[in-house]
Amino acid sequence: MLRKLGRALRVSKEGEGINIALIIDSELVQEVHPDRLGDILNAAKELGNVRISKMLLMQDANSKHMVERATRHGITSVFAPGEDVKDIYLALETLEAMHNDQIDMLIIGTESSEIFPVLSATKEGGKRVVVIGRENRISEALGSVADEVMYIIDNTQPEE
Repeated sequence: MLRKLGRALRVSKEGEGINIALIIDSELVQEVHPDRLGDILNAAKELGNVRISKMLLMQDANSKHMVERATRHGITSVFAPGEDVKDIYLALETLEAMHNDQIDMLIIGTESSEIFPVLSATKEGGKRVVVIGRENRISEALGSVADEVMYIIDNTQPEE
């Protein structure tokens, strides 16, 4: 099932009893538009109860602004010390959610195909996996491991 996030947000009330871990790569939000953070969180809430919500950030000039946005939405900020280890931190947060028995579904906002093995293990472990990213930016690998893909509307591209 494919969904678009943004002005045309259409999400059904599928699983009110589903406990969700939401992990967002801040790079995705920064490249699209920081206001999409709220859209992602609202879409996750429509799918169930968001028990864990984290955003992975780099320590750079934009991080203070993104921390403020995350905090405003009740999302915990997790800092990676450098670009070369960002995907490792994303994988560690995913593994933590995978091993949490109270979590039924992982929603991950990323376009990094480096996370594929961890998402595959998460799915094999019995968790539902939802990937959020931009259309034509989510790799076939990420799309194939996801139970569902949600496309976020890219405000940096002209609307059709």
